[in-house]
Amino acid sequence: MFRRSSKSKKDAVSAESIASEESTVAKSNISAAKLSPAELKKELVLKEIAVSGMQKQLKDEKSAKRKLFSSLAKLAGELKRQKNENEPIIDAVKYANRSWYEGGMWRPPAILPGVANQQIKLVVREDLSHLFFSLVLVTAFTRVGLAVVETGELSLEALLYFAVFWMIWAKDINYSTRFDTTDLYFESINLLTCVAVLCGSLSASSSLTSEDSTRIMMMAAFVAALHIILHCRVAISFRNAPVGSVQDLAKKHAIFSTIMTLCETTTWITGAILPELSERRLIIFALGICFSIARVPKNFLGSDFHVASTRRAVLFTLYLGFLLQSVLVAASPFFSYQSPTVKEYGFIGGCGVMLYCIKLFYSDDAPKHAQDHALLVNSVSAFLFNIFHFFLLLSLTVLGSGLDLLTHSYFAATTALPRNAKQMVCGGFGAVIFSIFLIKLMHMKRIPIGQQKYFFVGVFFIQSFVTMAVVAISGLLCLDKPYFGALLQDEWTLIVGLAIVTFFLVILSWL
Repeated sequence: MFRRSSKSKKDAVSAESIASEESTVAKSNISAAKLSPAELKKELVLKEIAVSGMQKQLKDEKSAKRKLFSSLAKLAGELKRQKNENEPIIDAVKYANRSWYEGGMWRPPAILPGVANQQIKLVVREDLSHLFFSLVLVTAFTRVGLAVVETGELSLEALLYFAVFWMIWAKDINYSTRFDTTDLYFESINLLTCVAVLCGSLSASSSLTSEDSTRIMMMAAFVAALHIILHCRVAISFRNAPVGSVQDLAKKHAIFSTIMTLCETTTWITGAILPELSERRLIIFALGICFSIARVPKNFLGSDFHVASTRRAVLFTLYLGFLLQSVLVAASPFFSYQSPTVKEYGFIGGCGVMLYCIKLFYSDDAPKHAQDHALLVNSVSAFLFNIFHFFLLLSLTVLGSGLDLLTHSYFAATTALPRNAKQMVCGGFGAVIFSIFLIKLMHMKRIPIGQQKYFFVGVFFIQSFVTMAVVAISGLLCLDKPYFGALLQDEWTLIVGLAIVTFFLVILSWL
C-alpha cells in the first residue's frame, strides 16, 4: 500500500515537470511569434555573439590547460635531469661519509665516484694512511738531499735514486686516484710499502756499483710486486664487466698496469742479480724507470683529478715543511750558548717567507673547470704534467740541500760564500720557479670575451716575462756571472733577495 502511494507521487511530480516545460516552450513560441523580423534577427545575432564568446572561452581554457600540461612536462623533465645529476654526488657523499669497514674489511676493489664524473668536487675526509705514506716519501727525498749535501752537487746516483722513490709515489697515485683504498688489502700493502721505502732510504747515499744499490733495486722490485697484487685483484673483480662500461675500462687499466709493473719487477730483479761492479746497472735503472713512467698518463681509465691534485699539494707542502725544519736543525747548534741576533732572525724568517711564497705560487695553478686540468686534457698533457712535477720535487731537493749548506755557512760566520752552496740555492730556486711555470702552462686557458680579453692577454704576458726574467737571473747567479754580484755579497742578502722576489711573483700571480 505504501509502495503504490510513493510511486503515484513520483508519477505526479514528473507529470508536473513535463507540463511546466511544455508551457515554457509554448510561451517562448508565442513571444517569438509576436517579435518582428528585425527584432528576431537582432536576437539571433546576440545569441551568435554569446555562442562565439563561449567558444572563445572554451578555446582559451583548452590553451591554458595545454600550456599547463607543457609546463608540467618540462618540470618533470627538469626534475629527472636534476635527479640524474645529483645521483653521482649523492653516491660520492655516501662514499665519503661511510665507515671504513662498511661492505666488509676485506671487500673487493671499488671505483672512486670522481672517476666516472670528473665534475664532482667534495670536501672528503683526509686519509691519514696516505698522509703517513707522504711523510715516508718525503723522508726518502730528504735522504737523497743529504747525499747531495755530502757531495756538494746533484750526482747521477742521487738523480736515479730520487727517480726510484718518486716512481713509488707515482704507483700509489696511479692506484689510489682510481680505486678505493680504505679496505684492509690496500692498508696492508701500504704498510709494507712504507717499511720498504724507509729501509731503502738508508741506502740512498751510495754509488751504483755497491751493495746499497742492490738494496735499492730489491726495494723497488718488492714494491712493484705489491702493486701487481693490487691490479690483479681489480682485473679479477671486474672480469665480467659489460663492454664499454667504467668497470670494463678499469679492467683494461688494471691489465695494462699489471703487464708494465711485471716488466718493471723483472728488470729490478735482473739488476739485483747482476754483479755489483757491472756497468749494466745504469741501463737497469733506466729501463726500470721507463717501465714505471709508462703508467703515468691516463691509458684507459681517467683518474679522479681532484684527489690527485690534493695528494700532490700535500706532498709538496710536507716537503717544504721538511726543508724548513732542516734549516732550523742546521742553525740550532749555533744557539746553544748564545741567543740569535736580529739579523739571524731575519735569515731564518727570510727562508720561511721564501718557502711559504713558493707554496702560494704553486697552489695558484688549479683551473676553475675540471676539463681544463692538464690531467684531463689529453694523454700528452697528463704525461708532461707528471714529468714537470717530478722536476719540481727534484729542484726542491737541490734547493733544500743548498739552504742546508748556506745555513751552515752563515751561522759559522765564514768569510766567503761557498761556491757549491751558491750554485745549489740559486739553481734550485730558478728550477723550482720554472717547473711551477711549466706546470701552469699545461692547463688549458680560457680567454674571456670583450674588453677583458686584452687585460687577460696583457697580464699573462707580464707574468710570463717576469717569471722567465727571474729564472734567467737565477741561472746567471748559478753560473757565477758578475751581473748581479750584489746579491752574492753574503748569505743574508741572498736569502732576503730571493724572499722578496718570490713574494713579488705571488702578488703578480694573483692578478
